[in-house]
Amino acid sequence: MFISPRHWRRFLKPRMAHIIERLKTINPDVKVAYHSDGCIFPIITELIEIGLDVLNPIQPAAMDPARVKREFGRDLCFWGSIDEQHTLPFGSPDDIRREVLERIATLGAGGGLILAPTHHVQLDTPLENFWAMVETITRSGCPMNSIERVGAAIELREPDRVPVDLHDFQVAASASGLPMSEVFRDGALLAEAMLAAWREFGHDMILLENGTACSAEACGMVVRYCDDTAPVAGRPIVNSLSDVADLQVPDPYVTFPMSEILKATRILARRSATRFGSAHGPTKGRWIWPLNFGA
Repeated sequence: MFISPRHWRRFLKPRMAHIIERLKTINPDVKVAYHSDGCIFPIITELIEIGLDVLNPIQPAAMDPARVKREFGRDLCFWGSIDEQHTLPFGSPDDIRREVLERIATLGAGGGLILAPTHHVQLDTPLENFWAMVETITRSGCPMNSIERVGAAIELREPDRVPVDLHDFQVAASASGLPMSEVFRDGALLAEAMLAAWREFGHDMILLENGTACSAEACGMVVRYCDDTAPVAGRPIVNSLSDVADLQVPDPYVTFPMSEILKATRILARRSATRFGSAHGPTKGRWIWPLNFGA
């Protein structure tokens, strides 16, 4: 972990526990996901304790997926696990197929897996590797729709097949033909780009984001928007742990760019809400609400 478990317990755990408690008071059916790269074995039990439902991304370069399933599979759904550092960008389609089948056999045994890359897919990832991941899973007939499939996985029931999330916001924006600086500032353009990618690949979940700079900009950081890559954060606004207490929590309904992500969510909900799952959603219905605290 980049910060010690002691500091995580002091600064992040109480805030996360409060957010999860409030979300589940508003809607007891909401499912909460937590994203943290790297190895977080020392705090997984405490994440379960405060009400976490889904752990992302299960980075195989840092945590053994089989061990994660063995120790925590009775309490958590796992989201991710396909290696974006090595296999997806640099492997062959056969390498992808082997990794997908291995993850289904370990993390997906008995349910509780949403298969996805461990990070947003970079622009140098071969398109055939996308297809290899999706087709390895979806080649057989499946009676469930995407929402039923994702819901079963989150609730630790066995779905008809492992659901798929491509984490493809950067690739989708590039394929739109518009400058990324425009797509990532405009919720309507982002929604259209993600819908076009979904029509192409037919995955089960759409993960809406404009890069990790989104939350940083909403908290006051200067962010540079680029035409050919995701937004880039500037000078840090937190220089010491004491600065954390001074951060102001942004209102996502009015604070840019969070408000644009919610706009995109509403568009997707109107257009195809019964056909796929969303990883950012309202407080009614079966949605995943991701927490993006760093660890």
